[in-house]
Amino acid sequence: MAKSDEELAKELQAQFDAEEQAHHQDEEMAKKMQGELELEQEFEDANRRFHADQDSKIATKLQKESDFPNGVPKPKDGEGASATSTSTSFSELEGNLS
Repeated sequence: MAKSDEELAKELQAQFDAEEQAHHQDEEMAKKMQGELELEQEFEDANRRFHADQDSKIATKLQKESDFPNGVPKPKDGEGASATSTSTSFSELEGNLS
């Protein structure tokens, strides 16, 4: 049994409409995925900046601690007591206590 032109037109229109709807859904899915990728990239960038900031703070703290152990600045070369004079002074103090 042959289909009439009207039936064929309805079938073609239904197929066309289904394809249009599928295409629209594909576009919506692509937009959604693009948005998710952008959010993920923003999160990764923020995370990277956060860790870089934390690393910088830790490095600064460690540098200060190495420059000022126990909160006391290290004497620069040629300044302050030398290790030898300090140990001599300490030995003298021990002798004075005996």
